[in-house]
Amino acid sequence: MFTNIHIGLVIAMKIQELYKTLKKLSFIVILLIISLKCYSNNIYGATVSMKQLEPSNFKYLVQVRIYVDISRLSYVDKDYLEIGNHDMRVFRKKNDQSVSYFYLSFSSYSDVVYAKSGCADKLGLSIRAYTYNAVVTLNPTDYEDPEGYYMIWDRCCRNKGITNITSSELANMLIQTELPRLAVNGQPVPFSLPEFPVFPGKIACVGKSFSFNFQATDPDGDQLSYRLVEPLRGLTTINNPIGFPQPGPFQTLAYAAGYSITNLIPGKDPLTINPNTGIISVTPDRIGSYAFTVICEKYRNGKKIGSVVHEFQIPVTECSYNTDSLPVIYHNGIPVQKLTLCPNDSIYLTTDLTKGWSLQWQHDQKSILNETKTGIWVSEAGSFTVKKESSSGCVNDTISMPVIVDVPVQTNSTKIIASSNSLCKGDSVVLTTTLSTSFTPVWYLDNKLMSNNSSLTATKPGTYHLYMIMTNSSCKFLGDSIYIKQRPSPELPLSAAYVICPDDSVKLYVQNQNGWTYQWSYNNLIVGSNSSITVRDSGNYFMKVINEFGCKAISLPYKISYRSDCLQNNLYIPSAFTPNGDGINDVWEIKSMTQYPQLVIRVFNRWGECIFLSSTSKPFWDGQYNGQPIESGTFVYQIQIAPGKTPLRGSVTLIR
Repeated sequence: MFTNIHIGLVIAMKIQELYKTLKKLSFIVILLIISLKCYSNNIYGATVSMKQLEPSNFKYLVQVRIYVDISRLSYVDKDYLEIGNHDMRVFRKKNDQSVSYFYLSFSSYSDVVYAKSGCADKLGLSIRAYTYNAVVTLNPTDYEDPEGYYMIWDRCCRNKGITNITSSELANMLIQTELPRLAVNGQPVPFSLPEFPVFPGKIACVGKSFSFNFQATDPDGDQLSYRLVEPLRGLTTINNPIGFPQPGPFQTLAYAAGYSITNLIPGKDPLTINPNTGIISVTPDRIGSYAFTVICEKYRNGKKIGSVVHEFQIPVTECSYNTDSLPVIYHNGIPVQKLTLCPNDSIYLTTDLTKGWSLQWQHDQKSILNETKTGIWVSEAGSFTVKKESSSGCVNDTISMPVIVDVPVQTNSTKIIASSNSLCKGDSVVLTTTLSTSFTPVWYLDNKLMSNNSSLTATKPGTYHLYMIMTNSSCKFLGDSIYIKQRPSPELPLSAAYVICPDDSVKLYVQNQNGWTYQWSYNNLIVGSNSSITVRDSGNYFMKVINEFGCKAISLPYKISYRSDCLQNNLYIPSAFTPNGDGINDVWEIKSMTQYPQLVIRVFNRWGECIFLSSTSKPFWDGQYNGQPIESGTFVYQIQIAPGKTPLRGSVTLIR
């Protein structure tokens, strides 16, 4: 049986569980109340993005970035912004039918940094960018409509005090993006939306020109175009700030009286945006905080395929005239106002930085993104200035005198005139050109400097470049190039020496080639025009050939000399032979030896070994020993005319 004590414990436990449940419900209600507060009267700007993670599938990273005025939010409000979520929906353009729903969770935040931090503090500016994202996988069958799709994010409300929007704290913010067909026959179409960075805070001064680089980047490398558009009005309200996104069409948000899309920020030069660069420009004439909407449209092959919108604000205030000295721009430590920059080169400009000021480099009066240090590399023509912005208060900026960078343009073209586009070994080709006096020619063979004259005698094959150097600068332009090729030269055998008897002859020759011409010369006289010639006279013979490419070669001398012992006992003993099988001087044979039937011939190598012994069947030596050819060399012979007779001795040269 349960005692009263047991029953009391059970009742106490139930009461404790009920308390915990009520506590959770209270926390949920509190979060709901906080969420309404966080999104009421605090939205300063917003944009969305959608990036394809892999080109081969349908996985995307979907993000929304909200700029929130946190100056009036408590720590609890800020904490909720880090656990909140956002809804986005995709609709088909053709019929406004819902296709996808995305639930985005908090990812990160970063505070918007103002160069004029003192001025931002004075104006009470404290803006924080919150990013929410989701990785989603799309169904390809839902995204094959050729007319495309649109994606909606809708929240209320904007921050209080926007000058060009009536009752801005009651006005919602709707971001609509356009998407193309994302699938064809079930295969993904490469597509990502252009992406805007987290922009720095900018404050404009009354009566001063102001520019803001509002450029996006495109992951696909497509062409981007920018324009100002009227903001769209969503369906969320101050009482229902977190509505479920609904399909269009949507009406535009009404501007305050006196403001329009062409007069968003009044002034000498109203707010405009460069359609190609995304740079915003204005010269305002009154203080206020002005909202504007930029649409970035994406083009591929000349056709618009998507767009993304970014809403933001520019505060304008009066800036005092207590300014610092003008910044000075230096090059190599020397103040400059004009420089010449050669094409494809770059120069480094520097300036000084005063404590309490920040820098912003400008090109043609437009701020250069992320160029805020004391130095900048310049690689294009134009007017370059550096602007100093005070971080201690609302003080007028100071801008340096401009540095005009001139990049010469090649206005004079030239061509190389060559006497030939090829050359033989030992020959040359003359290269000439005509240039005006404003240029100096410089010749290069490949990368080696050859000459700076108006013509060049080329003796080597290769690529010759003609550069033109401007007379009034050191800039060098490539005028023309030509490739001179090497023609093949004929090859001739090495020189040869022949020793003959005065009554003998020898045949000199080179291998006959089709298309070649031949010329034999002896004592500077032409003695033959064929590939071979038979000669008897001693002296030097030369062969000159010209091949089918017109290249010539002259041989080393063929030397013909007489033996002093040709006539011994009526024997004619050759001094050399060439056993190469061409039928000419292939054997060493003693002429008239038939007059001596007992004649015996012996040939010895350098070791004294007999390598040839004549016989009746073989009275000549064919240059072989034991059936194997003997290498070239000089050998001693011994000729025994008859028994008892003193043998004749000498040497014979075997040439292969």
